Amino acid sequence: VDAEDFSLEMSCFGCSVSSTVGFTKNRGGWSDNNNFPRMMADVNGDRRADIVGFGSNDIFTSLAATNWTTPTVINPPSSSIMTQAQFDNWPNLSAYTTQNPFPWKGQNCTWYAHGRMLQLGYSKSALDTMLGNAGNWDNTAARGAVVVSRPQAPSIALWEAGVGGAGSVGHVAVVERVNSDGSIVISESNWNGRTYNTRTIHPGTATWPSKFITVPRA
Repeated sequence: VDAEDFSLEMSCFGCSVSSTVGFTKNRGGWSDNNNFPRMMADVNGDRRADIVGFGSNDIFTSLAATNWTTPTVINPPSSSIMTQAQFDNWPNLSAYTTQNPFPWKGQNCTWYAHGRMLQLGYSKSALDTMLGNAGNWDNTAARGAVVVSRPQAPSIALWEAGVGGAGSVGHVAVVERVNSDGSIVISESNWNGRTYNTRTIHPGTATWPSKFITVPRA
């Protein structure tokens, strides 16, 4: 289960009731790593956020008693998305210069994706396993970099050659935000001849990335 940030509001809940006894610590099931956690879930399918509590012998549920619905999941932005003026300051940022192994600095998708993830605090060791053409990054990702099918913020969006408008060597960008409707906001370099660009892409469209790559924190 992906860790997500929720925007929670006040609500009222019914009395807790025992839900099941077959998945608890003292009965050979749940082994508590976090001392009987309490979680939010839509238990009965009514689109309300219910409480699920794991005890030693039972699992307790407390159903929401108001019309408050399950909170919308929104991945927070990786940070403030750069403006063009901030991007133009790249010669003064080591993530894009001395720490960046890529050529054609200033207008190169691989150079930018590597630099942006480094700027955001992600592992140079993992990023340095992806030094070839953009469309091949998924084949060399290592040292904690993982190829996934779902976007996260931040992560690397990858288009294989010829996909979504990418050229013969593919394309990479950085996922800055995952919106509640599933669309993503990306930042990138060398797209349609521009040094720097941001755009919103919706799932199921022709421009949706082939896959995504998560990178561990530095």
